Amino acid sequence: MAAIPTTTPSGSTLRRFANAAVGGLGTPGQVVAYDISDMPKAVLEDPTMRDNWLVLARQVDPGITNLSPNVDFFPAAPAAPTELRLTMDVSAPTDVLDVELWYIHSVTR
Repeated sequence: MAAIPTTTPSGSTLRRFANAAVGGLGTPGQVVAYDISDMPKAVLEDPTMRDNWLVLARQVDPGITNLSPNVDFFPAAPAAPTELRLTMDVSAPTDVLDVELWYIHSVTR
């Protein structure tokens, strides 16, 4: 399945929004990918990039449960990622999850 497109709010380059059906087959442990390929190249190539995300999720449909607190990326390091991935249980492919993805660079890391 292709990554869900994200949008960038006006005046921001490091935040992404997505409000879409997560797709899939209605199975537990569904991996849902969000497209972050249009983030600035310097961000995607930062070696600590995978540690600097705040992910806010709002359950729109009751069929989405057990959202894992783990955030994964594809492709794996050291390559620059193009997808941010979340794992959840989904009861139907039409279930919608509303997410906000914030990249917050840490100067102390």
